[in-house]
Amino acid sequence: ISSGTVQSRGQGISIGGQRGTEVNFVMDGMDNNNQSIASQGRQKETVKPSVDAVAEFKVITNGFSAEYGRSSAGIVSLSIKSGTNDLHGTGFYFQRHDELDAKNFFDPPDKDKPPFKRYQYGFAVGGPIKKNKSFLFGDVEWTDIRESATIVSTVPTPAYRNGDFRGLGSTMYDPATWNGQERTPFPNNIIPSSRFDRVTNQMRNWWPDPQTAAVNNNFVFNPPRDQDFSKWDIRFDHTLTDTDNFFLRWSN
Repeated sequence: ISSGTVQSRGQGISIGGQRGTEVNFVMDGMDNNNQSIASQGRQKETVKPSVDAVAEFKVITNGFSAEYGRSSAGIVSLSIKSGTNDLHGTGFYFQRHDELDAKNFFDPPDKDKPPFKRYQYGFAVGGPIKKNKSFLFGDVEWTDIRESATIVSTVPTPAYRNGDFRGLGSTMYDPATWNGQERTPFPNNIIPSSRFDRVTNQMRNWWPDPQTAAVNNNFVFNPPRDQDFSKWDIRFDHTLTDTDNFFLRWSN
């Protein structure tokens, strides 16, 4: 079993050399797969329960019985907790903050660290409705992310935006001079402003100025990647007899 993002169109765990999208995810004995993986970050499992909600899990890599099937890789099967005769609960709070992080290698030395704040918090609680008979369990988890990514990009220099490509190292040819065999270069590698497209002439002003004199990798920026999301489960268990029981679960 390996993990990571080695697949070209998916991420997750790889079992038996197969793509992560070939793993069969089962939750409480029920299908937990989304075949439209592009809609959820190239990950196949649909419900991703809070860690404190998981009673047990197992990974089956080979030799699994016919009750599973439908997978060329393995099976990841897990069960959600149920309530018990005693009231039990847990709570958690996890935090990452840029004040405690090192600076990104590509961040400009004269700039502050880009913001990075990640908070995960929640609780889980379970107990009896009627002892030895009916039980209820529920959990909820919130995630708040306020962070930025450090992106090293290339923007055109002011000279390039004005059509001056002297020093580029490549010859700029006038496409209007094509005679079926060859084209004529623009004089001095400069495209005159009279040849600028009307729309492009407006769009070129949207580019920011480069931060360095370099032609490539001359602009570093920190676009925000803020996210807020939550997830929760609630499960009801009822014992009919010593050998028969049933449960209902709702996950979001």
